[in-house]
Formats: sequence, C-alpha cells, structure tokens
Amino acid sequence: MHTAAWAESRGFDGRCIPKDTLAFLKVLEGRGYRKEILAAIVARNRRACPGAYMGLQDT
Repeated sequence: MHTAAWAESRGFDGRCIPKDTLAFLKVLEGRGYRKEILAAIVARNRRACPGAYMGLQDT
C-alpha cells in the first residue's frame, strides 16, 4: 500500500523530493520568507534517509 507508513522506513527519498525540498528552501531564504517548518522536515528526513541527500548541496 503506497500510503502506509512503517516505523522502519519513515521519510522520503528518491531522486526528486529531497532535491526539490532543498531547492525550495533556497528560494524561501532568497526571498526572506520563514522556512522553519520546511527546514525541520528536511532535517528529520536527513536522519531518516541520509542516502537521499548524497551529492546534493546543503542549504
């Protein structure tokens, strides 16, 4: 089931969502918007799926 969540595999990985969330954080920073919620989501996901961010530039 695609919408189910399992304790052993929380978070999002793949090629697009980690890259896109980091890019969106950069846009928010550049325009002066608050980004705390999205930054917290990315930080939590980095702990859950560290391999998803290999090769991506940090914000």
